[in-house]
Amino acid sequence: MDSLQFLQTIKQRWYLLAGSVAATLILAVVLSATSPTNYQATSSLFVAVTAEGAQSPNQGNLLASSPFLDSQIQSFIQFASSPSVTDAAAKEAGAPIPAGSVTATASPGTYVINLTATAAKPLTAKLRANAVAKQLAKYIPSVATRLPNGTPAFAVTIVKPATVPSSASSPRWSMNLALGLLLGLAGGLALLLILGQLDSSNAASKTTERSSSESENASGTDGEG
Repeated sequence: MDSLQFLQTIKQRWYLLAGSVAATLILAVVLSATSPTNYQATSSLFVAVTAEGAQSPNQGNLLASSPFLDSQIQSFIQFASSPSVTDAAAKEAGAPIPAGSVTATASPGTYVINLTATAAKPLTAKLRANAVAKQLAKYIPSVATRLPNGTPAFAVTIVKPATVPSSASSPRWSMNLALGLLLGLAGGLALLLILGQLDSSNAASKTTERSSSESENASGTDGEG
Protein backbone atom coordinates (compact mmCIF):
# COMPACT_ATOMS: atom_id res chain seq x y z
CA MET A 1 0.00 0.00 0.00
CA ASP A 2 1.46 3.35 -1.03
CA SER A 3 1.03 6.71 0.67
CA LEU A 4 -1.82 7.73 -1.62
CA GLN A 5 -3.77 4.61 -0.72
CA PHE A 6 -3.07 5.20 2.96
CA LEU A 7 -4.41 8.75 2.71
CA GLN A 8 -7.49 7.38 1.00
CA THR A 9 -7.95 4.91 3.86
CA ILE A 10 -7.71 7.75 6.40
CA LYS A 11 -10.29 9.75 4.43
CA GLN A 12 -12.68 6.82 4.29
CA ARG A 13 -12.26 5.71 7.90
CA TRP A 14 -11.47 8.98 9.68
CA TYR A 15 -13.98 8.08 12.37
CA LEU A 16 -11.69 5.28 13.59
CA LEU A 17 -8.82 7.73 14.01
CA ALA A 18 -11.09 10.22 15.78
CA GLY A 19 -12.41 7.47 18.04
CA SER A 20 -8.92 6.35 18.98
CA VAL A 21 -7.87 9.89 19.89
CA ALA A 22 -11.09 10.50 21.84
CA ALA A 23 -10.68 7.26 23.79
CA THR A 24 -7.08 7.96 24.86
CA LEU A 25 -7.91 11.59 25.74
CA ILE A 26 -10.81 10.45 27.91
CA LEU A 27 -8.52 7.92 29.59
CA ALA A 28 -5.92 10.64 30.22
CA VAL A 29 -8.57 12.90 31.76
CA VAL A 30 -9.88 10.12 34.00
CA LEU A 31 -6.40 9.12 35.18
CA SER A 32 -5.44 12.74 35.85
CA ALA A 33 -8.67 13.47 37.71
CA THR A 34 -8.37 10.41 39.94
CA SER A 35 -4.63 10.79 40.68
CA PRO A 36 -3.74 12.38 44.03
CA THR A 37 -2.59 15.98 43.97
CA ASN A 38 0.97 16.44 45.21
CA TYR A 39 3.28 19.39 45.69
CA GLN A 40 7.08 19.48 45.67
CA ALA A 41 9.50 21.84 47.40
CA THR A 42 13.29 21.75 47.09
CA SER A 43 16.05 22.98 49.37
CA SER A 44 19.75 22.92 48.44
CA LEU A 45 22.88 22.29 50.49
CA PHE A 46 26.46 23.12 49.57
CA VAL A 47 29.23 20.82 50.81
CA ALA A 48 32.76 22.18 51.10
CA VAL A 49 36.04 21.24 52.72
CA THR A 50 36.65 23.30 55.85
CA ALA A 51 39.59 25.69 55.95
CA GLU A 52 41.32 23.44 58.46
CA GLY A 53 40.75 20.44 56.20
CA ALA A 54 42.16 22.17 53.13
CA GLN A 55 45.28 23.20 55.06
CA SER A 56 45.81 19.81 56.70
CA PRO A 57 49.33 18.59 55.82
CA ASN A 58 48.20 14.97 55.83
CA GLN A 59 44.73 15.11 54.28
CA GLY A 60 44.44 18.45 52.52
CA ASN A 61 45.22 17.21 49.01
CA LEU A 62 42.97 14.16 49.36
CA LEU A 63 40.02 16.10 50.79
CA ALA A 64 40.20 18.69 48.02
CA SER A 65 40.43 16.17 45.19
CA SER A 66 37.36 15.93 42.96
CA PRO A 67 37.08 12.10 42.96
CA PHE A 68 37.14 12.01 46.76
CA LEU A 69 34.58 14.80 47.08
CA ASP A 70 32.34 13.17 44.50
CA SER A 71 32.38 9.89 46.40
CA GLN A 72 31.65 11.71 49.67
CA ILE A 73 28.70 13.55 48.14
CA GLN A 74 27.19 10.25 47.01
CA SER A 75 27.47 8.87 50.53
CA PHE A 76 26.03 12.06 52.02
CA ILE A 77 22.97 11.65 49.80
CA GLN A 78 22.22 8.36 51.53
CA PHE A 79 22.19 10.09 54.92
CA ALA A 80 19.07 12.05 53.95
CA SER A 81 16.89 8.96 54.41
CA SER A 82 18.56 7.72 57.59
CA PRO A 83 16.42 7.60 60.76
CA SER A 84 18.89 9.87 62.53
CA VAL A 85 18.05 12.63 60.05
CA THR A 86 14.38 11.95 59.31
CA ASP A 87 13.37 11.48 62.97
CA ALA A 88 14.98 14.76 63.96
CA ALA A 89 13.50 16.44 60.88
CA ALA A 90 10.02 15.18 61.79
CA LYS A 91 10.32 16.89 65.16
CA GLU A 92 11.55 20.02 63.40
CA ALA A 93 8.62 19.98 60.96
CA GLY A 94 6.11 19.04 63.63
CA ALA A 95 4.75 16.17 61.56
CA PRO A 96 5.89 12.68 60.47
CA ILE A 97 8.04 12.39 57.35
CA PRO A 98 6.97 9.23 55.49
CA ALA A 99 9.68 7.10 53.92
CA GLY A 100 10.33 8.16 50.35
CA SER A 101 8.65 11.55 50.72
CA VAL A 102 12.03 13.33 50.58
CA THR A 103 14.58 12.45 47.91
CA ALA A 104 18.18 13.62 47.69
CA THR A 105 20.14 14.17 44.50
CA ALA A 106 23.45 15.80 43.61
CA SER A 107 23.69 18.51 40.99
CA PRO A 108 26.07 17.24 38.25
CA GLY A 109 29.51 18.81 38.39
CA THR A 110 28.87 20.58 41.71
CA TYR A 111 28.94 19.85 45.41
CA VAL A 112 25.29 20.76 45.86
CA ILE A 113 22.77 18.34 47.35
CA ASN A 114 19.13 18.98 46.42
CA LEU A 115 16.44 17.75 48.79
CA THR A 116 12.99 17.48 47.22
CA ALA A 117 10.01 16.88 49.47
CA THR A 118 6.64 15.69 48.18
CA ALA A 119 3.40 16.21 50.09
CA ALA A 120 -0.34 16.61 49.58
CA LYS A 121 -0.16 20.20 50.86
CA PRO A 122 2.28 22.86 49.60
CA LEU A 123 3.22 24.12 53.09
CA THR A 124 3.94 20.58 54.27
CA ALA A 125 6.30 20.05 51.32
CA LYS A 126 8.20 23.22 52.25
CA LEU A 127 8.45 22.30 55.92
CA ARG A 128 9.67 18.78 55.15
CA ALA A 129 12.36 19.94 52.72
CA ASN A 130 13.70 22.61 55.07
CA ALA A 131 13.59 20.34 58.13
CA VAL A 132 15.54 17.56 56.42
CA ALA A 133 18.01 20.11 55.01
CA LYS A 134 18.63 21.57 58.47
CA GLN A 135 19.16 18.18 60.09
CA LEU A 136 21.31 16.86 57.25
CA ALA A 137 23.52 19.96 57.47
CA LYS A 138 24.12 19.07 61.11
CA TYR A 139 24.47 15.34 60.59
CA ILE A 140 27.04 15.27 57.78
CA PRO A 141 29.87 17.01 59.70
CA SER A 142 29.25 14.77 62.71
CA VAL A 143 29.74 11.48 60.85
CA ALA A 144 31.91 12.38 57.85
CA THR A 145 35.70 12.37 57.71
CA ARG A 146 37.32 14.20 60.59
CA LEU A 147 40.76 15.76 60.92
CA PRO A 148 43.45 14.40 63.26
CA ASN A 149 42.50 17.07 65.82
CA GLY A 150 38.89 15.85 65.79
CA THR A 151 37.34 18.78 63.91
CA PRO A 152 35.02 18.12 60.93
CA ALA A 153 36.67 18.01 57.51
CA PHE A 154 33.47 19.17 55.78
CA ALA A 155 31.12 22.09 56.27
CA VAL A 156 27.55 22.07 54.97
CA THR A 157 25.59 25.22 54.23
CA ILE A 158 21.95 25.64 53.23
CA VAL A 159 22.23 27.80 50.12
CA LYS A 160 18.61 27.65 48.99
CA PRO A 161 15.82 27.11 51.51
CA ALA A 162 12.62 25.59 50.14
CA THR A 163 9.66 27.87 49.49
CA VAL A 164 5.95 27.11 49.31
CA PRO A 165 5.28 25.71 45.80
CA SER A 166 2.79 27.75 43.81
CA SER A 167 1.46 24.86 41.73
CA ALA A 168 1.03 21.11 42.03
CA SER A 169 3.72 18.80 40.72
CA SER A 170 1.19 16.09 39.93
CA PRO A 171 -0.98 15.21 38.21
CA ARG A 172 0.52 16.85 35.14
CA TRP A 173 -2.56 17.56 33.10
CA SER A 174 -0.84 19.06 30.06
CA MET A 175 1.68 16.23 29.78
CA ASN A 176 -0.98 13.55 30.30
CA LEU A 177 -3.27 15.08 27.67
CA ALA A 178 -0.40 15.48 25.21
CA LEU A 179 0.61 11.87 25.78
CA GLY A 180 -3.01 10.75 25.35
CA LEU A 181 -3.24 12.65 22.06
CA LEU A 182 -0.02 11.13 20.73
CA LEU A 183 -1.00 7.61 21.76
CA GLY A 184 -4.44 8.05 20.21
CA LEU A 185 -2.98 9.26 16.93
CA ALA A 186 -0.37 6.50 16.87
CA GLY A 187 -2.91 3.80 17.69
CA GLY A 188 -5.46 5.10 15.19
CA LEU A 189 -2.94 5.41 12.38
CA ALA A 190 -1.60 1.94 13.10
CA LEU A 191 -5.13 0.53 12.91
CA LEU A 192 -5.81 2.33 9.65
CA LEU A 193 -2.51 1.10 8.23
CA ILE A 194 -3.46 -2.50 9.04
CA LEU A 195 -6.93 -2.08 7.56
CA GLY A 196 -5.48 -0.43 4.45
CA GLN A 197 -3.06 -3.29 3.95
CA LEU A 198 -5.90 -5.78 4.33
CA ASP A 199 -7.93 -3.85 1.77
CA SER A 200 -4.98 -3.85 -0.62
CA SER A 201 -4.45 -7.58 -0.12
CA ASN A 202 -8.14 -8.32 -0.69
CA ALA A 203 -8.20 -6.15 -3.80
CA ALA A 204 -5.09 -7.84 -5.16
CA SER A 205 -6.57 -11.26 -4.42
CA LYS A 206 -9.81 -10.40 -6.22
CA THR A 207 -7.88 -9.07 -9.18
CA THR A 208 -5.87 -12.30 -9.36
CA GLU A 209 -9.02 -14.41 -9.16
CA ARG A 210 -10.69 -12.33 -11.84
CA SER A 211 -7.68 -12.64 -14.14
CA SER A 212 -7.56 -16.40 -13.59
CA SER A 213 -11.25 -16.71 -14.32
CA GLU A 214 -10.95 -14.65 -17.49
CA SER A 215 -7.96 -16.76 -18.59
CA GLU A 216 -9.90 -19.97 -18.03
CA ASN A 217 -12.88 -18.63 -19.95
CA ALA A 218 -10.64 -17.55 -22.78
CA SER A 219 -8.99 -20.98 -22.88
CA GLY A 220 -12.37 -22.71 -22.97
CA THR A 221 -13.56 -20.52 -25.80
CA ASP A 222 -10.44 -21.24 -27.83
CA GLY A 223 -10.87 -24.98 -27.26
CA GLU A 224 -14.43 -24.94 -28.51
CA GLY A 225 -13.36 -23.07 -31.58
